[in-house]
Amino acid sequence: MEVKAKLVNSKCPNYMASLATLMEPWWRDGGLETGDVCVSSLCKPTSEDFGLATAAFFTQTCTVNYTYYLEHHRPGLLRSPASCPNNLPLGLHTLERQDMPSFFSVPGSYPAYFEMVLNQFSNTDKADFIFANTFYKLDRGRGTEVVDSMSQVCPMLTIGPTIPSAYLDNSIRDDKDYGVHLFKTDYSVCTDWLNTKPAGSVVYVAFGSIANLSDKQMKELALGLKATNFHFLWVVRDSEEAKLPDKFKEETAEKGLLVNWSPQLEVCHTKQ
Repeated sequence: MEVKAKLVNSKCPNYMASLATLMEPWWRDGGLETGDVCVSSLCKPTSEDFGLATAAFFTQTCTVNYTYYLEHHRPGLLRSPASCPNNLPLGLHTLERQDMPSFFSVPGSYPAYFEMVLNQFSNTDKADFIFANTFYKLDRGRGTEVVDSMSQVCPMLTIGPTIPSAYLDNSIRDDKDYGVHLFKTDYSVCTDWLNTKPAGSVVYVAFGSIANLSDKQMKELALGLKATNFHFLWVVRDSEEAKLPDKFKEETAEKGLLVNWSPQLEVCHTKQ
């Protein structure tokens, strides 16, 4: 079986028509064959027209995916486990509200994201395969049981870690990054600064592109970093900078670096 990949804009108003338009010439020119796999949880009707199998690809680990799956199919089970801990699937620990992401534990905090992570399971029952960005023994012991539990409700295949080859075995030449970045950044700003610091001396802080911390949370985090004996690299988006304490940048210039975006793979690969 061969997996062929094409990037499709899933936000297009007429997704199915766009996908069919993309696949038609590829099929006509012999680029697609019966038995190939179309990787998308939304394209089952279109892929069947071309005689293709369909696979949904989830970029997070199986435990995270299964948490979303259960919330989609059994709302409230994981957010109120005290009333039914014995009903939790094998491999999932009892979770308290504070153990869950904020878009779970604080209703309405991130409604668009909450809807997105749940809706990705709306069509998975029609997929021939589910690909997960993990590997079977990522977590020892109970970790493998989560994969087994999810495999009972969908055709799960673990294919991770899906990170550039440069961080694994260098089997793919010049495969150093994902090739997609939300913001442009000068990699050298972060890496050059990190290279001047001793190994194990830097705390890396990044909350992604969606998190919206309160003024109080930003202040507490800033003061905590300032009080540590560690250097720190903190990713603060432009929209969040106003929440920093007055003169924080100036007062921590010798021990910290604040950037609007960072090359996370490169940063996490360093020894600092």
